[in-house]
Amino acid sequence: EKLLREPSEEEVAERAGIPLKKLRELNVHLTEFRAQTGATNYGYIGPIEHVDSSEQALDIMLRQEAYDLVRAAIRQLHPKLQIVIQGCYYDDLTLKQISQTLNVDASRISQLHKQAKLELKKILQGLGLRH
Repeated sequence: EKLLREPSEEEVAERAGIPLKKLRELNVHLTEFRAQTGATNYGYIGPIEHVDSSEQALDIMLRQEAYDLVRAAIRQLHPKLQIVIQGCYYDDLTLKQISQTLNVDASRISQLHKQAKLELKKILQGLGLRH
């Protein structure tokens, strides 16, 4: 089921099959972990301030569009998988650091990482994107 808005915490918890309290705890842990590690890279490319050519402007806009599609695909993942992807690719965290955040073994994070990549690939292929 696809929403045309950001889901509420209750909807995310329900889809994830976890109690709302647990979802909030995960969010608190992730926020604290970002604060402790200084992870602040959320992947936003930023505004187009200066470009040398229309080709460069088009390239920047296409990259931003691709980024937006990937972020939308990530939001369709289970919340734990979202945390793994966010940590690995946007916050530059190690699997061990993510495992500490989620209180699971690093080997489990590796499994979740693989699962998340496979699910993202399916979602993006469903949108007609390759690679």
